[in-house]
Amino acid sequence: MKKLFTLSLALSSALLASEITIEKITVRGESQKALKDALSAEEIKFTNKIDIAQILSNSYPEISTVRKTGAAGDIGLRGFYKDDVRVTVDGQAIHCACPNRMDPPTYHLSAENVEKVELIEGPFDVASPGALSGSINIVSKAPQEGVSGSLNAGYGSFDFQKFDANLNAGNKTIKAQAGYTKEKMGQYKDGSGSEMYKVNFSPTLTNASNNKMYRNDINIEDKDAFDKQSYFAKLSFTPTENQELSVSYFADRPDTILYPSLGMDSFQDDTDMYAASYKIKNLGKFSDSLEVSAYQNEVKHDMRTDFRNTGAAILSYYVESKTTGIKAENTSNIAGHLIKIGADYYERVWDAQNFANYATKTLSSGAAGVPYPLADVTTENYGFYAKLAKSYGDISIDAGIRYDASEMSLDSAKVAAAGATIMNRAAILANPDDKWGNMSGSLMAKYGVGSGYFYAGYGHSVRLPDGAEKYHLAVHGREGNPNLKPTINDEIDAGYSYAKNGAAFKLNAFYSNLKNFIYMYKYNAMYFTYENIDAKMYGWDASTAYAFANGLSLEGALAQTFGTKDSVRTTKGVALNDTSLRNMPPLKARVAAKYETGKLSAQAEWIAASGQKNIDTDGTLPELSTAGWAVVNLKAGYAFNKNWSLWAGVDNLFDKNYYIHGSNSNMLFISNQPNIHLNEPGRFVYANLGYKF
Repeated sequence: MKKLFTLSLALSSALLASEITIEKITVRGESQKALKDALSAEEIKFTNKIDIAQILSNSYPEISTVRKTGAAGDIGLRGFYKDDVRVTVDGQAIHCACPNRMDPPTYHLSAENVEKVELIEGPFDVASPGALSGSINIVSKAPQEGVSGSLNAGYGSFDFQKFDANLNAGNKTIKAQAGYTKEKMGQYKDGSGSEMYKVNFSPTLTNASNNKMYRNDINIEDKDAFDKQSYFAKLSFTPTENQELSVSYFADRPDTILYPSLGMDSFQDDTDMYAASYKIKNLGKFSDSLEVSAYQNEVKHDMRTDFRNTGAAILSYYVESKTTGIKAENTSNIAGHLIKIGADYYERVWDAQNFANYATKTLSSGAAGVPYPLADVTTENYGFYAKLAKSYGDISIDAGIRYDASEMSLDSAKVAAAGATIMNRAAILANPDDKWGNMSGSLMAKYGVGSGYFYAGYGHSVRLPDGAEKYHLAVHGREGNPNLKPTINDEIDAGYSYAKNGAAFKLNAFYSNLKNFIYMYKYNAMYFTYENIDAKMYGWDASTAYAFANGLSLEGALAQTFGTKDSVRTTKGVALNDTSLRNMPPLKARVAAKYETGKLSAQAEWIAASGQKNIDTDGTLPELSTAGWAVVNLKAGYAFNKNWSLWAGVDNLFDKNYYIHGSNSNMLFISNQPNIHLNEPGRFVYANLGYKF
């Protein structure tokens, strides 16, 4: 078997009216056989999903969404969350500004700007540092030759409105593309008919101090869940056939976003992303292509209590995250050996400030005596890697190795400005910086048998603690642990894949041995903090699809993950004695039927999850079991001609009331309650009219 099977999904969003290809690579390889052309059943169109996390969650049972509002879903992959899943945009690292991840990385870029999403499961991507459980790379659209454009307008339940415009022009030498998107949605109702705000609202409590429930004197029920605008522009210059220079800019400008299950709402979440790359081909015997890229992105996030019962003062937690990076990669094919050698560098600066009575933006020393909860925490990483792919008849080998030199530091003067009674101030000042040198790598072997192949591989990856986990001063219910160590994942993946004549089947299993896994827990009845524990995660997924000659196609998938603690012990007086890991996703399934012929397309899908009773019952942060659920989604579209098209559909047809297990993963909640959560939206009807030229 000379080529690696790649399962590709082409999604065309009904409200977004743009096609996004999702490329799932269970095992990383440099030579890939895509089934997209042979398996039209993998083309899933007409979904109303508002952001990339929701598209992924509905497409793959092994992916879940952490819900905090009407959009801005966060990714869970095989039971891993947060920075355990590496997210990049065109290969550039991008991070949340909010420690509570109100602004997950996949939400910074509008789906209108996305060409495809590359999903690599497991620690098999040495080209990216910190890909503990997998990596997701969002590839933005590239400008094309000719003149083209599109206009789309959509409307849906809960006053969802969306408009986008895109214009492209270019020739062989220079190409340009620009676009604009605006979308908003009111507060959705779940299957019981309850609005979002009611998860944290009392009709009798007004201006009560520090409970952070929604005030009942501001008509919170009339406020939108979110309202945002985004812009993008990209320029490509090709002076010769073997050279290309491109520059791009993306901007995201949301207005107020409600987060009912959290203690604050977002009043600013501005994102600016700049990137440039230069690629040259055929430099010589040892360079088929060389690419150098640089980027910078900045997220400014202001979460406040304007709508909350916090007494007289409006509290603000203003935070910025700025990431700068550069990368160079050379590709060559030497005697049938595909070799990639690369080097990269990135710096992330993370800073947070407390303000009181934000109208005057007065730096607050009254917020538990901490004006700077995150004191310019700076992470620097220098990485070097090499990848090799080679086939020997029916056997192929993919291997990679990486070394990272990393350093984390902070502004000690800002830490010292905190009150002396802050519990972890002395510990942070005693350890204001840390350095690491880490090796990672992977080895995968594949053996072809007929139209399928067996594979097995081993991956080793390392994820650093983030700045909040390590250096957040004890305020707002969160306390960093300056003694945290990086998490190490040693993982084995194995499976079988088959594809022939429009049919495909894949079965995959994994086993992760985790050393120093960063685990969140609660102590002292007030504070959440983090500890290194040893743990294991293991699970499986299976998928199948078949395309008939008459335009009908069928597909199905299943996935399940289990997790256990190995290092049961007592820390900070808290006994972590339940061996179950928190937020393990239960068995999840998806079955879909699609019909596409001529101008008409239609799809019906059933998505379901079993109940979850394997929960962490540690008394300090007890997890609740979750009931099973199942929903049916219907959608259809019609292309009137080459210019005009109409899509419509309904999600959650039977208006089921349900909640996704793990949707409150590792977040701080109202009064530090660990089990507040948002139910999923109820019945959602939508339509979209599109024009393109």
